[in-house]
Amino acid sequence: MELIVLQPSFAKKLNTEGFSPLHLAVQNHQSELAKELIMFDSTLVRIPGRGGMTPLHHVVTIGDLDLLAEFLVLCPESIRDTNLNREPAFHITVMNDKYKELKILRGWVQRLHNSDSSSTENYVLNKRNREGNTALHLAAYKNNHQACSYP
Repeated sequence: MELIVLQPSFAKKLNTEGFSPLHLAVQNHQSELAKELIMFDSTLVRIPGRGGMTPLHHVVTIGDLDLLAEFLVLCPESIRDTNLNREPAFHITVMNDKYKELKILRGWVQRLHNSDSSSTENYVLNKRNREGNTALHLAAYKNNHQACSYP
């Protein structure tokens, strides 16, 4: 953290493997460090790394619910970010059967829907990946009833 305070651009730099300090904190289950980093600069949640995966994508993959909520509170627009396959975090939760994470993302989608329904639907719910599938398509292909049902 001291290095980042002295040289803020370090927080946005990717290592040779394509990961930022926030990516590494998330992957190594260093939640407290990850929280400190995003308190310093909330836009770090949106930095694409290897495969276009943002730290938010990694959080939903590993299943840290507290960190997911923290990311969304500090950087709500990150819910719209996609990886190289044009998959937002919503898609990733469905593909990985992460139901608790999906529930949190659904709550944020509903909040965003209340303030700006058209862009929320276009950027999250109706977002199609490279194969042309929405999150609902992915859930249906997997015969995943839990992901298909919307609260």
